Amino acid sequence: MATAADKRQWDKLHADFARAEAAAHEFERGLWARYGGNFQTSWLKAGEKKKLEQLRDRANKIGDKIIDMIVKVSPRADAWLSGVPSHWLRRDLTWEDMIRPRGESLSVVPPEAWGSSVGRREIDRLNESRTAKERTMGRRVMSRRQPSLPGFPDIPEDLEIEIPNMPMWEQIGGDMNPGAYGAILARSDGDAIEMLEIQPVREHGDDEAAEVGFPFWTREAYYDLSDLQKDAKEALSFIGMDQDDFEDLTPTQRALVIAEALLGYGTGVDEGEAGWSKDVVPGKVKWMSGEIAGPEYLEDEDEQFRQDVLGWGDIQNALEEKVQEMVDESAAQGWSQVDDELAIDLEEEGYDPETIVAVAEFGDAVAVNTDIETEKTFAGIEDELESEGYEQTDKGGRIPSAEGYAYADHVIDAVAKDLNKDVATVKEAAEALDWWQEEIPGSASGYGSIWAKKSVSEARS
Repeated sequence: MATAADKRQWDKLHADFARAEAAAHEFERGLWARYGGNFQTSWLKAGEKKKLEQLRDRANKIGDKIIDMIVKVSPRADAWLSGVPSHWLRRDLTWEDMIRPRGESLSVVPPEAWGSSVGRREIDRLNESRTAKERTMGRRVMSRRQPSLPGFPDIPEDLEIEIPNMPMWEQIGGDMNPGAYGAILARSDGDAIEMLEIQPVREHGDDEAAEVGFPFWTREAYYDLSDLQKDAKEALSFIGMDQDDFEDLTPTQRALVIAEALLGYGTGVDEGEAGWSKDVVPGKVKWMSGEIAGPEYLEDEDEQFRQDVLGWGDIQNALEEKVQEMVDESAAQGWSQVDDELAIDLEEEGYDPETIVAVAEFGDAVAVNTDIETEKTFAGIEDELESEGYEQTDKGGRIPSAEGYAYADHVIDAVAKDLNKDVATVKEAAEALDWWQEEIPGSASGYGSIWAKKSVSEARS
């Protein structure tokens, strides 16, 4: 028996449903103004399509809760689901009729669902004879699968459907930017249509996309004429296709519309290849833009995925910085080397060649006699040398340009450790850089100073 709490829930659900439908209809009116009253969802931009789906889904979910409540509270239970349109149950069934005892007549005669062969006189009989499983299945089809609009009627037998002859893959649905928002491709030979849907993984969020590790999934299907004729009604209802609009299409257009609807509905669909553009684009395609191109048409999304999702942008920036760091270290080591010529010159000036200390600074790298100093600064080393009795010679000074080298394996290992990344991932990002090579040259600027102590004989004089 219905309670006061049930009545409050009923009123709330209907108020929520009315608001949700109004929001969806308001958004659709804007789309009608832009695309015309007979627009297809495949014409919409990705953002428009997503918002429309969200608004419709919200209304449908609330509508499903109304259906659930009817089955739970009404004395007629799921007899309502046999032949009565779900849109009428959601919008027009009153509380009084919903809770009316089974033996009493309703205040109105509910309409029959479009395309339904179940008459109103048969509802009670069907309710008693159908098994629980059958009733549950019937409810799911009526309330879960059927859109908020009435169902699509049976397609007249004399309405011609003709599979076109399209030997080249063509984009028949999806977005003008298929790399970012997806595409539906089709080709046919007059007897059957082959379908391929390319789905960007990033639509599910960058975190999930990073776990997947590549930018595209695909779904594929194959339909002959009998498939198009057999399952068209449910699929066209699913996408909200109007019968008059459908009949206005050419026979080949009808075939493509049904095939795309079946693909969206999930009929006969299998998971296809997944990976990068080269893995999912099946050769040359006539894209919605009119351009004929192969996998290279989506390569920008490959690159964007690597940069934004896999972190290649951060990795490559870190590689460039590490290369320069190692070039600086290489230059500092080279310019802090004491060679024979320097030793002879300083010995002639009265310095003990065994005490020569060469210090070089390039970037953050400081080297003393070719050894990289990791704890002391350039200035700190000079202060220490002076306090120990060393003299700064007239050798050294500003070094405007010097060559240095970084080695690929060392750079990759260092960046992988710094970023806590897999070495293979860092290597892949590195090898995508056009300047990357095993021995990487670079240039740096810095400063050097030469220190030494006077020889004993010079000091005595």
